[in-house]
Amino acid sequence: MNKRLGGVLLALQIASIPALAQVGHEVYNTPTIEATNRNTNSSVADFSDYFRVNALATYTNIGSIYWLNTNTAGTFITNGTYTTGTAATDYFGNGTARQAMEINGSSAPIFNNLVFQNGAMNIANSAGITVNRTLTLTNGITTTQRNSPLANSVRINTTNAGAITGDFSDTRHVDGYVSRVMSANTTYDFPVGNGGDYRPVTYRPTAAADFVSVAYIQGTPPQGVNSLGTDLMAVSTVGSWPVSAAVAGAVSVSIPDVSGFATAQNLRLVGWNGTQWVSLGQTASGTTEGSTLSGTIPAGTTITALGIGSVSQALPVTLGRFDAKFEGTSVLLSWDTYTEINNDYFEVMRSTNLQDWLPLGRVKGQGTTQTKQSYQFIDEKPLGGISYYQLRQVDFDKTRHTSPIRSVKNPYVQEQIGQINIYPNPANNRVLVKIPQISKDVTVQLFNASWQNTKVPAVLKDTHYELNVSQVTPGLYFLQITAGEGSQSVHKLIIQH
Repeated sequence: MNKRLGGVLLALQIASIPALAQVGHEVYNTPTIEATNRNTNSSVADFSDYFRVNALATYTNIGSIYWLNTNTAGTFITNGTYTTGTAATDYFGNGTARQAMEINGSSAPIFNNLVFQNGAMNIANSAGITVNRTLTLTNGITTTQRNSPLANSVRINTTNAGAITGDFSDTRHVDGYVSRVMSANTTYDFPVGNGGDYRPVTYRPTAAADFVSVAYIQGTPPQGVNSLGTDLMAVSTVGSWPVSAAVAGAVSVSIPDVSGFATAQNLRLVGWNGTQWVSLGQTASGTTEGSTLSGTIPAGTTITALGIGSVSQALPVTLGRFDAKFEGTSVLLSWDTYTEINNDYFEVMRSTNLQDWLPLGRVKGQGTTQTKQSYQFIDEKPLGGISYYQLRQVDFDKTRHTSPIRSVKNPYVQEQIGQINIYPNPANNRVLVKIPQISKDVTVQLFNASWQNTKVPAVLKDTHYELNVSQVTPGLYFLQITAGEGSQSVHKLIIQH
């Protein structure tokens, strides 16, 4: 190690001890201390607690150093100046232990190559960090402050598009701001998210840009969702992307499931221009989790946030998660909503053929709310084989909307009915229902289009059931055949006289 005091360079060598290996290290006052050992294996900073560069002090790393290399948590503090040489690489963590670490202090450390290979990394430093060459994230979630987009951010001070690398996901991204300098007509990635929700952005500017900052926040945008341009009908409350110093160019975002908000054809990438949300484009790969929504920020327009918009009226309920699974011998249905407008209730529907749906029950809605709501419904008598479930959302004015469909296979009850023949269909005076195995446990019921039981008796013959429908009003009906306690089949029937 070399230590410079008052212009005199002193050579300090301790051959038997790895460079700076100790519990805690303080750098005081004005001298510059240079870590000159370029041997990665011996340039190890095993600080089990902290490393601190105090005010007025300067530390320069020109080699490769493993900071906080132990299996315990630690803090890297810069209140003075921390810089690196053009060949230096700073490693945080030993790549094995997933310990939480923190970068703190009042000034920004400047790294050349930086590798986070620990667990969660909290950049609590109010000045953020700067990386001049490459940032490699093999750790958990890296969190920054959000008070100032540029000052608090992870700043990538190179136009190299591949300067940020990592296997990014819901468990590995930057929860906060990423700032990048960009060259014209080059595509750059911003691996941002919020908590355990990874929502990356890609940006291809038409002109060079100096530190564009991007983040993602879940929930209703801070700008609200009511100030809309003339071509928009709604803006989603699932999340938005704050952008600082945006420039003209093509932008693409990864969206959550918005199938309950709008169709892919009606989706729009929207931007906040300071007074209202305006449409930036309409290219959507879909509406499900991880689909992309793309658009263009035009030249001469100041955009400070990106969002998800629609050119059609927003659905009264923005549905989030909708799951169906077996628990014990019952089927548990659970779902979330992000917003509700005049939502009276949910009607839980079940089908065996994706065509004929039977209502199982209702769950009261929350009317109008902008906060997340969670619901459950239990099907205590699931059918045999595969069943399909769907939510029918009903407004106070009786307007209805349906959810995506979920399927569940009953692992306990096997289908018993087999192939069923119903004829004639359409029917005039009578209907014959032929079942492979006639049994006293089989019931045949006729329901009208509103799922009211017509009470028409099904008379058991030698080889079939027979229903006299001569007095039934013509129209659409449903025949429900149930065998035992579990197996059930529903079929459409047209009656005409």
